[in-house]
Amino acid sequence: MTADPLDGVRVELTQTVPAELSEQVPELLTTRHEQLNALFAASFGVELQPWSAERRAEVRERYS
Repeated sequence: MTADPLDGVRVELTQTVPAELSEQVPELLTTRHEQLNALFAASFGVELQPWSAERRAEVRERYS
């Protein structure tokens, strides 16, 4: 996590998944994406609704 007065705050995450879970990577990354989206929204006082099935499918497709 880094903070810059001009650029704002940047968070860099590295996600690792054991080989035996490799088939689940798209679903795992989709879940993590939704969780991080909610976390950052909450840091601005915004409460988000859970993603719809359609939104989850769209994001999962990008990770596939």
